[in-house]
Amino acid sequence: MKEASAQRSQVRRTALVTGGARRLGRHIALALADAGYDVVITYNTSRGDAQRTVAELKERKSHSIAIGANVSNSADVRRVITRVKNTYSRLDVFIGNAGVFPPATPMESLSESVFDSVLATNLKGNFLFGQAASALMQLNKTKGVIVLMASLGGLQIWKDEIAYNVSKAGLITLTRAMARALAPYNITVNAIAPGHIEMPDEPGAVPLFGAERVPMQRFGTPDDICRAVMFFVQTATYITGEVLAVDGGRHLLG
Repeated sequence: MKEASAQRSQVRRTALVTGGARRLGRHIALALADAGYDVVITYNTSRGDAQRTVAELKERKSHSIAIGANVSNSADVRRVITRVKNTYSRLDVFIGNAGVFPPATPMESLSESVFDSVLATNLKGNFLFGQAASALMQLNKTKGVIVLMASLGGLQIWKDEIAYNVSKAGLITLTRAMARALAPYNITVNAIAPGHIEMPDEPGAVPLFGAERVPMQRFGTPDDICRAVMFFVQTATYITGEVLAVDGGRHLLG
């Protein structure tokens, strides 16, 4: 019995982060590695960033790999999940982070192709990965965790951001629908809705509003988001279908 218990304690937990090569995805991947997870990241065009992030993850003793994939392509999604299964034999956490934020465009100028591509990445991609990841999680016979990265733009309507607003609002509904579907399998599904997050590696990013319009009088940091992610991963055992706004109270102002 002691030997069996020791073997169980040595089981490495595995997390998958889409869009994990850079920006928030990179910070989330590093936070998971610090918590003892083997972390798989996906990337689309940021191969060099992905390689650098994997090197950082390995410095944290995480058995990590990067896989190139288009999250809206079902064949790519199946290939990623198959690689995870063959390499790690399990998946404990899925973070749906990959997303796009198109330039502000008036409704009359918004093309069908842009609208379709934004929804394909921000919404369809999370459905495809959520579906495939949860199927692999069910093989663990233990708790699974899915966290999807929504946005304050899914709770508010921003000027000239119709495609983005619709995709993130749809993601919030997807979170709740998946939470209900997967609850019987002991898989929780929650979303995080960040406000403006200041990225240390992109200091020139222009926010949609000033810090004076945030009740807490500051913009968010990657650490704020990582703490929220780890709350759902490590602590929230009986919470599912929720959307956590990490925005300093900005959503309260309408």
